[in-house]
Amino acid sequence: MLIVTISLLAALGLGLWVAGKLIATSWADVNRCPQAVVTAAELAVAWVQSEVGHGTTGDGLTAGLERLVSGGALEYVCVLHEQTVVAEAGPRLEGVHALRGPEGVAFRGGKLAVWRSVVGDSEQTEPAGVPVDQLVLVYDPAALIGPGNSDGELLLVVLVLTCLGATLLALTLSLVVRNGRLQRELRLATDRRVQVQELVLAAAGLAHETKNPLGIIRGLAQQIADDGELPSVPREKAQDIMEEADVTAARLGDFLNYARLRDPDPSDVPAVSHIVGVCNLIREDFVAAGIDLRVDVSPVTIRADAEMLSQVLLNLLNNSLRSTESSGLVTVSLKSVPRRKCVLTVVDTGHGIPPDFLPHIFKPYASGSREGHGIGLAIVKRIIDRSGWRIRATSSLGVGTTIDVSDIEAV
Repeated sequence: MLIVTISLLAALGLGLWVAGKLIATSWADVNRCPQAVVTAAELAVAWVQSEVGHGTTGDGLTAGLERLVSGGALEYVCVLHEQTVVAEAGPRLEGVHALRGPEGVAFRGGKLAVWRSVVGDSEQTEPAGVPVDQLVLVYDPAALIGPGNSDGELLLVVLVLTCLGATLLALTLSLVVRNGRLQRELRLATDRRVQVQELVLAAAGLAHETKNPLGIIRGLAQQIADDGELPSVPREKAQDIMEEADVTAARLGDFLNYARLRDPDPSDVPAVSHIVGVCNLIREDFVAAGIDLRVDVSPVTIRADAEMLSQVLLNLLNNSLRSTESSGLVTVSLKSVPRRKCVLTVVDTGHGIPPDFLPHIFKPYASGSREGHGIGLAIVKRIIDRSGWRIRATSSLGVGTTIDVSDIEAV
C-alpha cells in the first residue's frame, strides 16, 4: 500500500509539473501574440506610409493590402482618412472603423484589432498622394498562436489524467487511513477478547474451586439435619443451608456451562425424533403444572450439534414452563423455509416480557423471574451464535412470548 501511495504521488507530481509547463508555454504564447501584432502593425504602417508617399493609390494600394492579408494570420486591413475607407482587403469586421485614437489594441468579435496613425503626430507633414491618417489591422489570435493548439489538446489530456490521478490518490489515502483505523480497532478488539477470555477462565476456575468447599458445607449440614439427637430448630436451619447450597451449586454449574461452552460439532439430525424426544424428557413437568405441551415438527433432517440443540430447546422450554400459568399452552414447532433453511419456534401463553426488559433477556444474569438466575438464555444465545443461527424474541404482556431460532440448515 505504501509503494502504491508513493507511485501515485510521483505520478501526480509529474503530471502537475508537465501541466504547469504547458500552461506557462501557452500563456507566454498568448502574451506574445499582441506584442507580435503590434510589431507587425508598425511595419505595416511604415509600408503604407512608403506606398502613399510614392503616390500609390486606388487599386494599387488595395492590391498591396491584399498581399498583406494573404500572408496568414492577418484577416482584414484597411486605410482610413477621417474615418472614410481609402482602401481595404479581406472581410470587413463590424465596428473596427469606429476605433479612435492614434494607436491601440482591442478585441472585436473574438478578433484582435490593432490601429495606428499613418501620418504620425502634428509635427510631421502629411505625405503626398491620397490623404491617409489611420491603418487598421485585424488578426485571428488562434492562428497567431499556431502550434499552441496541439499543446492545448495535450494540456487537456494532462489535466484529465492529473485529475484522475488526484482522485486515485485521494481514494488510496482514504483506504490507507481506513485500513489503519480498522487495524487499530482489530488490535483493540483482540486485546479485549484476550482479556475477557482470561477473566472467564479465572472466573470459571474460581467457580470450580468454590464448588468443593460448598460440597463440604452441604455435607456437614446434612449430618446436622440427620442427627436425631439434636433439637428440631438447628436441624431445620441445617436443612435450609442444604437447600441454599444446592441452589448455589446449580448456579455455579450453569456458569461453568456458559464459560466453558465448546465449539459445535454438527451432524445430520432427524428433526422429528430428536425434538419430540427432548420434549418428552420434560413433558412430566408440564403435566404436573397443568400446561399443555404440543409439538409440530416437519419431517426433515437438519444440520446441527445434537447435544447443543437439546440444550437450546430445554432452556427455552424451562423458561416457558416458569412463565406460563396452569391451563396454559406451549407449542414447539420446526418448519422449512426457502433456501433449504428451517425455523425452530417456541410459543407460550405466559405472562410475557416487559418491553424495556426484552432487549436484555440474552445477557448473563438478566432474569425476569424470581426462580431464574438469567444464565439459561445467555447459554442459548452463545450456542446459537457459534452455530451460525439467529434468534429473535417477541412478547406481549399478558399474551405470551415467541422465540424463533432461524437459519438452521436443512440437509
